Amino acid sequence: MYGKNVSISSVDKRINHLIEEFDKEFKINKKDSILLFSSPGRAEIGGNHTDHQKGFAVAAALNLDILAVVRRRDDMIFNIYSDGFNKVSVDLSSLDKKEEEIGCAPSLVRGVAKAMSISGLKIGGADVISQSTVVRASGLSSSAAFEVLIANIISYLYNDDCLSPSSAAKAGWWAENNYYGKPCGMMDQNAVAHGGIILFDASCGANGKATKIPTKFVGDDFSFIITNTNSEHSDITDAYAAIVDEMKAVSSYFGKSVLSEVSKNDFVSSVKEIRKAVKNDRAILRAIHFYSENERAKAMHQSLIKNNTKEFLKLINESGDSSFEMLQNIYVDRMPNEQSVSIAIGLSKMFLEGKKGAVRIQGGGFGGCIQAYIPKADKKEYIALMDSVFGKGSARELCVREEKAGFITELKI
Repeated sequence: MYGKNVSISSVDKRINHLIEEFDKEFKINKKDSILLFSSPGRAEIGGNHTDHQKGFAVAAALNLDILAVVRRRDDMIFNIYSDGFNKVSVDLSSLDKKEEEIGCAPSLVRGVAKAMSISGLKIGGADVISQSTVVRASGLSSSAAFEVLIANIISYLYNDDCLSPSSAAKAGWWAENNYYGKPCGMMDQNAVAHGGIILFDASCGANGKATKIPTKFVGDDFSFIITNTNSEHSDITDAYAAIVDEMKAVSSYFGKSVLSEVSKNDFVSSVKEIRKAVKNDRAILRAIHFYSENERAKAMHQSLIKNNTKEFLKLINESGDSSFEMLQNIYVDRMPNEQSVSIAIGLSKMFLEGKKGAVRIQGGGFGGCIQAYIPKADKKEYIALMDSVFGKGSARELCVREEKAGFITELKI
């Protein structure tokens, strides 16, 4: 799950730490069945803000994860305690949405349980100690990893592990939209739930369709490096929602709910009239991004299948430029003095001058991480540059995790 560069001893140490913390908090008895679960982070490879418009996206599960030690309870209390976070304890005997939980972790636990209950699945309590290498508010989808983890725990403990990756993703998506209060598509949750690299088609019904892509990704010549600019982007729900609202304003001009229902030709031929009706030029620019990015995602899918790295990197650079210029999700417009991601992208472009490679925003944007494809020979120099600006350990070489989220093994205590 963690790639060839991660030692078994470091994984053992992490698991042992979780067991020790679990025993401190909940006490382990000899007869207890103690279980290990894992839910990965994800990288959005292509299709920036296309999924909520029922478009196409390419995404990959990463060798970063939330690792959790779990024990079933005999009541409806769901406890999940994570290193560095407040303790979360939710009574699942009540699944009603609570206003005071909006935007907080308990809403995701309760929301996932509610979604599974609506689907006719059993729910119940658990004691969970977890530790995450998916940095919160970094754009690596820690929220989707958390949601899918909860869904898989409840599925395994109370439903014979019957939940499919697509169903786990849907439960997480439902909770985030309806209980947490963040409008989002289902690409993040599907990438986490399925593992590997997927093409996500949000146009084919309520659940969307995730298709695994058999690929070597960028092969042996490039390193896939994520740099966390350490710019907090947890409080940007309004900026994220504005993208959805503005794209919807354009589609609504045509009487449609999302842009994928409006042809590109109809959009282009109507821009003058749309400007008068919408009175928001940024909405027009974001629609332009959608149409070009949606086609790019499909082209990326083909380049990966054909192992055409040159074409793939070209598309990555085009995606990054469109996100910066048209989508405008690199920084929050109300905070123009905070542009860590812009600096990271600019420095990366300077570093890659005269070299093959690519760089773009990672995930929803407005802070967090960038992703870069750097020639192997230049990897150390690039990581040193990013670390010198954003702090030691900010830049990390990552790889794709093929294993889906869910139950790993029963631990022998």
